[in-house]
Amino acid sequence: MRDKYEKLSPVTIILHWSVGIGIMGLVGMGIYMTENQLYELYPVHKSLGLLLVMIALTRFIWRLINKFPTPAGQYTKIEHVLEKSVHCLLLICTLVIPLSGITMSIASGYGVSFFQMELISANLSTTNPTEIVATNHILASTAAAVHSIASYFLMILLALHILGALKHHMFDKDNTLKRMLGISSNSVNRP
Repeated sequence: MRDKYEKLSPVTIILHWSVGIGIMGLVGMGIYMTENQLYELYPVHKSLGLLLVMIALTRFIWRLINKFPTPAGQYTKIEHVLEKSVHCLLLICTLVIPLSGITMSIASGYGVSFFQMELISANLSTTNPTEIVATNHILASTAAAVHSIASYFLMILLALHILGALKHHMFDKDNTLKRMLGISSNSVNRP
């Protein structure tokens, strides 16, 4: 189950693509529903965010246990630093974005539900039971800012990550992308 130079484990590949596709979908959904004020999508967004943070946390732990894969070629020191920085920041963002969203929801008084199963109840007004009352305005606004900024920062990191994968595949002609797609190559040149 561990990653090898020639081929990454199915666990690594599944976690990578699940988190990658999931976070891109949720960031896109978040922007869409915010821009169009589609409040009915928020429960779905929050539920998928909870699911994603569980998968992202699993990926984070897997990466700590399994370490980063050995590079598929020889690169300059700056390329190594850039690659490690982008990967580490992506891992952090995939945790920070959903956790800040959960914090924002709780501090705003909306609570947390997972596909209609209430995990943390909404903070309802004692005088008007249909009114939701924030539990901590400062924490809610701070979490909202972190959630938004980290989401836009993630898009920049994803662009760098995708460009890096394409560079490896098209210009370096190494097996970086093939390994992440689960394609093993018989003619792998180890650095």
